[in-house]
Amino acid sequence: MFVGTLKLTLLIAGSRTLKDKRQVVRSILDTVKARRNMSTAEIGSLDNTSVAELGFATVGNQMQKVRESIEWVIDFVENNYELEIIDKDINIY
Repeated sequence: MFVGTLKLTLLIAGSRTLKDKRQVVRSILDTVKARRNMSTAEIGSLDNTSVAELGFATVGNQMQKVRESIEWVIDFVENNYELEIIDKDINIY
């Protein structure tokens, strides 16, 4: 069994209020959860209007499949939202 985790720190430049930020965050989390069946959560910077810390986790029986799921999340976020990934932390156990 392999467990993969991903922590993304995002800079949401167009976000001026917490409502703006949460709209983007909710969209990302819901889409990843629906398309990849991953556990998702906003895990930090909850009161910051322009920075979001998101966590993702997946489990699989092949390391390559777990890695592909994590890479898919990164590509999805980079290509579908107007934001900058400040930091990413990937762990596969």
